Amino acid sequence: VFLKNHPPRWPALWAFFGGGPPLGFFPGGGGPGGVAGRGPPPHPAAMSLDAHTRGSYAYGGAPIWKTANTTREREEICLCAGGVDSVIRTTGSSLPLRFSANAIRLIGKRYPGSYESTWRVMQISTLVSALLSGDATIALDFGNACGVGLMAYGRRVWDETMIKAAGEGLPGGEKGLANKLPPLCHPLQPCGKVAGYFVTKFGMNPDCIVLPGSGDNPQTKNAAEGDFLSLGTSYVYMMNTPGNEVDLSGASNAMYDGLGRPFIFACRTNGALSWERVRTSYGMAASDFVSSDKALASCLPGSVLRIWHCDAESFPVSRGSAAPLRSDGLPVSFETDYAGIVDSSLGLLYAYSAGIGKGNTGIPMHASGGPSASAEVMRRVAAIWNRPVMVVGQAGAAFGAALAASAALVPETAGETSQAERISAIRASFTGKARTFMPEPGLVKEYHGEDGYLNKLKTFFKKNAK
Repeated sequence: VFLKNHPPRWPALWAFFGGGPPLGFFPGGGGPGGVAGRGPPPHPAAMSLDAHTRGSYAYGGAPIWKTANTTREREEICLCAGGVDSVIRTTGSSLPLRFSANAIRLIGKRYPGSYESTWRVMQISTLVSALLSGDATIALDFGNACGVGLMAYGRRVWDETMIKAAGEGLPGGEKGLANKLPPLCHPLQPCGKVAGYFVTKFGMNPDCIVLPGSGDNPQTKNAAEGDFLSLGTSYVYMMNTPGNEVDLSGASNAMYDGLGRPFIFACRTNGALSWERVRTSYGMAASDFVSSDKALASCLPGSVLRIWHCDAESFPVSRGSAAPLRSDGLPVSFETDYAGIVDSSLGLLYAYSAGIGKGNTGIPMHASGGPSASAEVMRRVAAIWNRPVMVVGQAGAAFGAALAASAALVPETAGETSQAERISAIRASFTGKARTFMPEPGLVKEYHGEDGYLNKLKTFFKKNAK
């Protein structure tokens, strides 16, 4: 639909770098010829893409980032791989339930026929690039591979121990699973040019380069030199790391962004949707942001102590609840509930990632997503993180993907401006117009004082929400 509705710009397109959830995947059947091909003659424009790919999929669905019915499979993999600590040190993550390895094992056990007929397991973003290039043999970028849970993080190769653990007892065992995994590559490594089908049907530039794609959050991280807070459906805090650093507690995940830079990723499931749930629980429209800002303005930041995890939470791990948990003695109203849940959503994300981001205080971080348009929200963010916050608008993954594509189009050349300098210049032209919020000393004290909000929040969370 997008290709059909946006024809004028396609002839001028020189690179296509997509983004999608790094934790969902498609088990693809039919072998390497199962995706619309590039070869002559061009595929008839009258045929739909669905017709070209019919019969290519071994399983009739795609697990996504919220897939969480994999507790047993995770336990089996971790046990076989030497325990959770060993898994963290190898892969950079504790193999959360939503990671692809768990879902692959679940499908292999539950639907052995579909699993056995799977020729290639693809992440969602890689499937898009495979379709665009007409090549099902393309590589998976090592940033997205972090969300599979089978890659050695520091070495950026598939790990034999993890593959053996995930493939134990499945059709074909370790070797069968290893053969289904794609090769790995740098996110900026081209995987070919656009397939003839898209050139014929939509007028795309035949020289357009297709890149392997990456996850939506890794692409968003491209937009910042430093740390990045993405306030979307879930709330994601992405922290720069000097190298192969991992969070040994297992609460957050080590990844690489769409430019190949390492970072650590902390994700709260209860993000903007939990704020929306507060509005609708009081009979308000889900998008009534005016009333929401008035509610925040009416309550002193850090003065209302309430937590509401509408869904079970993974960062920090806690159960869900049908109604807000309250511990402040204030009247129950939309204003107090909303202000309290905004503060606790942000406060818990900060509090449980603070040990990872040590030394970053005072260094500006970037923020994007719907709530970043609210000055009241951003005042709180700046004070909770106690650092300047640059709001870069709603571009997020789209801008980050475009930035990576521009880098891939012009490879490093000796004696010329370096790729890093070009990326920095493009990034600065975009973020230079960003509105910056400075931490207000009074609010910083309210949050960070010895008897301040953050200490009270952690105590309340440990006693009641966990």
